[in-house]
Amino acid sequence: SIVKLSPQHALAWNRRGIAAYNMEDFDLAQDSFVRATESQPVNGFFYESIAWTRMCRGEYQAAAESAKTASLMYSREGETSLYPVLIAYLASFESGDMENASRALDYARKNRGYSWPGPIVDYFTGSMSAAEMVSCVTNRAEETEAHTYIGLKLRLQGDVEAASRHLGWVRRQGDPRVFEYTLARAISTGNRVAGWIR
Repeated sequence: SIVKLSPQHALAWNRRGIAAYNMEDFDLAQDSFVRATESQPVNGFFYESIAWTRMCRGEYQAAAESAKTASLMYSREGETSLYPVLIAYLASFESGDMENASRALDYARKNRGYSWPGPIVDYFTGSMSAAEMVSCVTNRAEETEAHTYIGLKLRLQGDVEAASRHLGWVRRQGDPRVFEYTLARAISTGNRVAGWIR
């Protein structure tokens, strides 16, 4: 109703996109997030949301590009977030662009910080085991993220059975307020499985 009355209302478009994303309507979500960026072109969160949606749709190269744009926009706003860098790493890896995957992971390592999601970066770089990463979580949202990223890494390594256990945990017990929850559901329920299995 709000976007019909006020088509330039970026936050309304964003919230419409989040609702669609959570309902796994990724076409509507992407359209909504894009509309949000038209009204607020310098907003890292909007581009990050597009990147998550493109991951769920299996559009990995486009997801990596959106994630890079999100990082740039966060920087312009004087903010930082490792999540777009993690998306860029995974999406680049999935699309076979190992050079950009390596760059993203190196950037994440250099800018990891001292709090969450720093342990995820350590897990991806191999300096922390999956169990050690999980031991760093302090709430259900972080636990959801941890199991999702473990599942995604295992899937990329070809261990589909182990990946399914982690993604299944997210599907059953994860925190639906985080983007990783819906991504795990999209993968584990078969919406995008073909694109992730080698």
